Amino acid sequence: GGWQFGDDEFLSGGPDQDVNAGFISTIGGITFDSVPWTPNLTGLFWWGSGDANPGDGEINTMYTLYPLGHAYWGQIDNFNGSNLLDYSAQASVKPTDRLKLAMQWHWFDKASADDFIYNIGGAPLGNTTVLNRNIGNELDLVGTYQASKNLQVQLGYFCFWYGPAVDVDPTLRRDDATQLYIMTTWKY
Repeated sequence: GGWQFGDDEFLSGGPDQDVNAGFISTIGGITFDSVPWTPNLTGLFWWGSGDANPGDGEINTMYTLYPLGHAYWGQIDNFNGSNLLDYSAQASVKPTDRLKLAMQWHWFDKASADDFIYNIGGAPLGNTTVLNRNIGNELDLVGTYQASKNLQVQLGYFCFWYGPAVDVDPTLRRDDATQLYIMTTWKY
């Protein structure tokens, strides 16, 4: 975890705003390396504080300086960790020495219903009048095949189902998102 504190002179809310924000992250898992396919099960929890009273002269929204979005908040890169709760279950198997199949499921909520949703770049989205906290759920499926010592091929498919915090906000309302990619890596 971490805590941010001090004064902020640069935000549009005016000078001399007190900063009092933080985050907690925990990851735990187990790998069963003595059974076929070497299954791995992991759980992740992330809390990045939000501001329950914007405009009161105190900033309580945690600011992620250099977010590593893929490691915490899903492969589709919707969020940066500010004002965010992420409950995640992850699993992977290795059917062969060269093939790894991985799955992640994320449940996203706003930490504070009165604060914005923040995109991967840290920009606030929507408005603060939508008090529903559920942002949505994401499913990530990734297969990685090590074809040779030098060549790796990866296929990924991601789905994001937006929740009521997005669906009822007229400035954010959008269709659910999907993404498919194939990537090759050549090491020389």
